[in-house]
Amino acid sequence: MLLIFHIAIAFLGIIFSGSSLFSPSEKKLKSSYILVAGTFLTGSLLIILKPAHLVQACFSGLVYLGFVGVMIYIAQRKLAKEVAPPQVKY
Repeated sequence: MLLIFHIAIAFLGIIFSGSSLFSPSEKKLKSSYILVAGTFLTGSLLIILKPAHLVQACFSGLVYLGFVGVMIYIAQRKLAKEVAPPQVKY
């Protein structure tokens, strides 16, 4: 049951992070942060409960965190450009 919950959270994290790329908003980014943290926590719990799959889980987790992290970073940069006031040149 925990594995299904973990996969669902990770999948939603990818969806929210991906949607933030196309239309960034503070709400979507906060949701992405929460989903990534939830994925990390449930993944850690799965590793504690089944340590035999440690190497595979860690590799998959790093790939996931890297992929979602890049999407969140790009979305943050886009949102900052939209929210920031225009620069005045003298």
